[in-house]
This record gives sequence, structure tokens and C-alpha cells, in this order.
Amino acid sequence: MFNSYKNFIPVIATLLCMLLNPTLVNSAKIVTFSGSTLITSSIDQEIFRTRAIENALQKLLLEGNQSLNSFSLVENGQMLLDQIQSTSKVKILKYDVINETVKDRRYHVTLKAIIDENSDIEAGNVCKKANAENLDFSVEVFKDDVKLPFWANVDREWIVNELIKYDFSPHLQLAETQPPKKKQNELYTLFVNKETAPKRTNVYKLETKIFFEPSNKHNIIENETILVANIKTKLKRRDEKIAQRDFTANYIIQKSLFNKSIMAVTRGDWDKIKSRFLVMLKKQIERQISELSCLKINPKVIVKGGIPFLDHGQIDGINSNDMFVISSNQTQKTYLKVVNIADFETQIEIVSSQATIDDIIGQVVEVVNGS
Repeated sequence: MFNSYKNFIPVIATLLCMLLNPTLVNSAKIVTFSGSTLITSSIDQEIFRTRAIENALQKLLLEGNQSLNSFSLVENGQMLLDQIQSTSKVKILKYDVINETVKDRRYHVTLKAIIDENSDIEAGNVCKKANAENLDFSVEVFKDDVKLPFWANVDREWIVNELIKYDFSPHLQLAETQPPKKKQNELYTLFVNKETAPKRTNVYKLETKIFFEPSNKHNIIENETILVANIKTKLKRRDEKIAQRDFTANYIIQKSLFNKSIMAVTRGDWDKIKSRFLVMLKKQIERQISELSCLKINPKVIVKGGIPFLDHGQIDGINSNDMFVISSNQTQKTYLKVVNIADFETQIEIVSSQATIDDIIGQVVEVVNGS
């Protein structure tokens, strides 16, 4: 009988977690709680141990605004467990009995559990806000000076000088070194001079590529010269792409009607057109930067001196309340908690007693947000 009730404990836990799917959930945290039951007879104490565990779990769920229509009971030496119907936002992911005593004719247990208090959010929706103060920023400009009017000039220097007037957040670290002269149609890139630039610790970088192409429209009524501006932005972390955007806008830079008898758009409108382009460019950069406020990070486990770390840290939005789970389709999950956080890495500790450091080296983890 002892073994029978001992084997039934995992069944209770499974039924309590019946609404929990094997994928990642949010807002998990570690809690410690107790339960007890009155010892009413001299039957196998494992029955009262089971009742005490059940009492502890029930109290935890009820404290989480759990509404139970039925619950398991032990009566006359028989375990009766029909079903558990709940409407709580609290789910028990894993629990362990860490202490048990018999005192004053009561069986007392203390449990440590990983619980989820917000399972309404779908799996994979956890995101972190990067705490980067600065971004490395590069600009590349492609244009065809031959096909464009000589006065329709939008070069890299002008773009940089205009962008530094804006207060982006995070701040874009721009270099203003003068590049060597390039031949027509070659790539123009803004980078720091390697000999004079200070060593940077920015892990995030925003790359911007701007393509200018002319387009013409001719018919018996009107003639137009159109400047097609295509902006491609790419957000990177340690040279790995994490987000990108692509936007194209058309600007009429010359327009005449009825065989040039009426000039609708002329060279005199160029400054206004450049201003419109600049507003659009600034908006696209801001939209790309805004994705830092909700990053889907996937840290990897690394080991230094026998201690496990994640290759992400405080800069990536990780905080001391966060927990992580090894990405896996297995029902049995390996959870990790934060021990210490640095800017670019996080020392972790295995919560699941079955797992070892060798089991998690190189594994990708998902965030179980405990903050």
C-alpha cells in the first residue's frame, strides 16, 4: 500500500497541471509553502503525507484566486480523485517536498514549487527590453549620379550631419571621419577610423542602407522625373541579425505639363523634397530602434570554470527575477534561475535536480519572465 500511494503523488501533480501544455509559459517564479493534515489513525503514514501535500497544493491554488469545483480526497484508506476544474491563472509547473515532519498528531510538509501566474499569454510571446544606451551606427549610400540631375544631391555627409541633430534613444554613435574619394556608383560607407576610434563595447548595431534610383514618366500631358528612395535597416546583436525593415518612397523632383509649357516641380523645390526624405528616414530609423523594447532573445548556455552562464546579460533586459527553461519539446523541463548578472552575460543555476551542467552546455533557453 505504501508504494501504491507513493506512486500516486505524481498523478496528483499531473492533474493539478492538466491545463499546462509542454511549451513555455510566462511569469514563473519559485515559491515555498506548507501544508498539513491531522493523523486520525495508525494506517500507513504515506496516506497522511499525501493528504498534507494535497493540502499545501490546495492552499497555494486558493491563494492564487483558484476556483475549485472538486478536489481529491483520501477517505477510509482509499484515494478518491475524480477531477479538478479550475479557473485560476496560477499553474504549478514543478514541485518538490523539501521538508516533512510529524508533530502534535499532524503530518506537516513544506514544498518548493515553480508556478506560473499568467498563463493567458501565449507561448513565445515573452520579450525583453534592451537597456543599451548606445548603438553602433553605419550608413551606406548607393546612387547613380549620371541619371540623376546634378542638383539632386543627397550624399552621406548631408545625411549624417542631419541625423546627428536628432536625439535618438538609444543614442546612435556616428563617426564623422572623411572617407577616401570613391568613383561614381561605388559604395559610400560611414565607419569609424580604426586607428583613432576608441574600443567600443556596444553589442547592438544599426546598419542603414539607402538606395537612390531615378525613374521617369512621360506622356503627352506630363513629364516626370522621380527619385525612388529605398531604405533598408537592420538591427544586429554581435553581428547576428535580430530585426530588419525595408521601406520605399517616391519623390517627384521634376514635373512639367504640356511639353514643358508649365513647370509644376522644379529645382527650386529640391530643399523641400530633401526635408520630406529626411523626415521619412528618421521615422524608419526610430521604428527599427523601437524593436529593442521587445526583443525575443534566445540566450545560449556557456560554461566558464565549471560555472554555467547565459551569453546575454543586463544590457539585453535580463533581471534578477527572471527564470529560464531549456528549449525542448519534452514534458520534463529543466529550469534555470539567475545567480548574478553582468552587462553581457548572466550566471545561472539549475533548479531541476535531475539535470547537470553537462546536460545544458550549448543549449538554447527561453525566457520565463518572473518580473
